[in-house]
Amino acid sequence: MINDYTDFTEDSYIKLLNIAKSKYSYLSYDDALNNKPGILWRHDVDYSIHRSHKLAMIEHKLGVFATYFIYLHCEFYNVMEKEISQKISDISSLGHAIGLHFDPAFYDLSIGDTEKLEECVQKDKSILENITGVKLSAISFHNPDVGGNWYSLQLEQVCGLINAYAPFFRDNYVYCSDSNGYWRFDSLHDVLAKNHQKLHVLTHPAWWTPEPMPPRSRIEPCIAGRAENVGRNYDESLKLHRRKNIR
Repeated sequence: MINDYTDFTEDSYIKLLNIAKSKYSYLSYDDALNNKPGILWRHDVDYSIHRSHKLAMIEHKLGVFATYFIYLHCEFYNVMEKEISQKISDISSLGHAIGLHFDPAFYDLSIGDTEKLEECVQKDKSILENITGVKLSAISFHNPDVGGNWYSLQLEQVCGLINAYAPFFRDNYVYCSDSNGYWRFDSLHDVLAKNHQKLHVLTHPAWWTPEPMPPRSRIEPCIAGRAENVGRNYDESLKLHRRKNIR
């Protein structure tokens, strides 16, 4: 059911990973481009690096890996903060690939202007690689149906990054997504039960929490946690420099 959010827990996530592991080899985007059968598991990190880090540790413990697409222009986390950049590096050190979650709307790009697209992607790619010290492998578009149909972009790669929405993946891999905190098409449980040879799975770490809750409620800790962190940094800075913290 489209509104059944009770499935989205860490325990359920572990079960899904184990089912997939029993049936498939986990693939990188390079593997997939070589037309290998298996499961291509990706995370678009729209809201929480902390949740991403938690899932990355779960995956590592189970001996599987995914590609984490980091959103440079995200309003929920800042990759230039030391803690955030370190967690991204840690995710990479756990054996996962790192990609760029690119937002064409940030640059007011049109799908026909490939020269401008390449320029902007290269800019974001360089920033993210320099901050985290991690080489990027692929690119996914943020809200690809907003500001133009970025699903229709025919490029297999952009600035050397494999395009997760390239026609090759749409044509050769069965797709399953948890966008907006529910299964937008078939549930991953149902998809895994059908024994397709090639799967492309998109998950968003913020949806997978210890306890079930509505999608909006899952976002609230991301909002509150960011605010608390800013407040804590303010207090600690005053304490470190022996300044008064007048309330």
